[in-house]
Amino acid sequence: MNFFKRLFGGGKKSGDTDKAACIACEETDLEMLAADAYRCTSCGYEGGDGYAAYLAGKKRDKFAEYSRGELLDKTIEGLENARLSLTAVVDVQQDNSALTSDTVSGSVSSGNWTFTVSAPNPIGGSGLSQMEREEQERIRQKREMELAKARGEVVGLRPCLEALGDKGIDCTEHLDRLSTIEAKEECTAQEIADFLRPAGQQLSSQREKEE
Repeated sequence: MNFFKRLFGGGKKSGDTDKAACIACEETDLEMLAADAYRCTSCGYEGGDGYAAYLAGKKRDKFAEYSRGELLDKTIEGLENARLSLTAVVDVQQDNSALTSDTVSGSVSSGNWTFTVSAPNPIGGSGLSQMEREEQERIRQKREMELAKARGEVVGLRPCLEALGDKGIDCTEHLDRLSTIEAKEECTAQEIADFLRPAGQQLSSQREKEE
């Protein structure tokens, strides 16, 4: 039972020490949605260590009803959204090249899914004014936010890719790259680009064949 207390946030009501409790309101009347996933019948909160897997399973079941063409469109749309978020990271670097340590070469194109991202070592900050240091920190924080957004959009594509595999489109390579990204709390722009490039190229080509 101690495991479930940890799983559901460790909350407990007075006099109810042996029951798992909702992390949001500490009520103990929980409806199990799946393994390690629950809904609190008191406040409606849903969570648990298995909640993300539960949601992914629901998405995959939904995508199973899509045609191959519809599912390809959905996946390519998600890839494009992630590409745009990654482009925002690139734009931050380019627009503030005098104040940031990162530079970008090459291009980012949705047509052929071409990315070239370069990030050399940080610039020494001894010659920067206080205002420049603050601006550099603002840029760094903005870049991290955009990068985290791109990572989230990429990770969210797993149910689509798995459903495509169920429909006979081999996404093994993309899923393997995705697993590498998922295993890290933070990843680089290059790692996201290395996922988007082959996935975008293959699935865009496959979509043309479906027409």
